[in-house]
Amino acid sequence: MAVRMLDAFCPSQCQCNDQTLETDCSAARLDVVPILLNPALRSLRLAGNRIASVRQSLDFYADLEVLDLSRNALTGLGQRQLESQKVLSWLNVSHNAILGTLPPSMGAMSSLEVLSLAHNRLQGALLAEAFRLLADDAISPADLDALVKHGLGLRWSFMGPLETIDLNAPGGLKDYCDRYGPL
Repeated sequence: MAVRMLDAFCPSQCQCNDQTLETDCSAARLDVVPILLNPALRSLRLAGNRIASVRQSLDFYADLEVLDLSRNALTGLGQRQLESQKVLSWLNVSHNAILGTLPPSMGAMSSLEVLSLAHNRLQGALLAEAFRLLADDAISPADLDALVKHGLGLRWSFMGPLETIDLNAPGGLKDYCDRYGPL
């Protein structure tokens, strides 16, 4: 008995190339990540859509090396939404509304070389933590300002947070998370 493999489904507003294993659904007015694309995809570009969550939809594409989710409506990356991405080397989630911490699964992404978080709400996460510290009387407003101004502020003005992590642990992001816990 022979089993026939089903062909992948490419939405009409996307460009799919099963030879190069690339799919481009940029500006396709998608609300969700398509889950019937070729599961062997290496590159998936979903920039400029209305995607608010990726949930487990990326589990279908464990071979992704390039993932572009920029200019969507993401508010976070979730705790396990990137867990299946073991070979991902390039991730762009810029121009979203991401607020909060990075998921622990980011620490296991040892292949990740480029991560763009630009133009998100990371400043809001810093401010939320600052207000929590002030509400808990853990620090004074003057000391908090000095801490950021003379610590992270100086460092991050010439070196991003992931570059800092890379310097703090010889094995990079994964080593940092193994040593100091999830982000």
